[in-house]
Amino acid sequence: MDAAVKRATPSSRCYQRRRPEKTLWYRTVQTHFETWLALSTGQGDEPPPAHVEQAFRRYEVLT
Repeated sequence: MDAAVKRATPSSRCYQRRRPEKTLWYRTVQTHFETWLALSTGQGDEPPPAHVEQAFRRYEVLT
């Protein structure tokens, strides 16, 4: 096999999908996000910015 072809071939390592649903962070968000959101918008407090809620909701859906 030509040396240039050897360099062009992908390495033996292949892509392995990350599994965020198995992390403590994901489980914490999944378990407590709605509670945090309800508490953060209650009793005269300003709710979190819309982009924060959207980001968390997308995070939960992506996995």
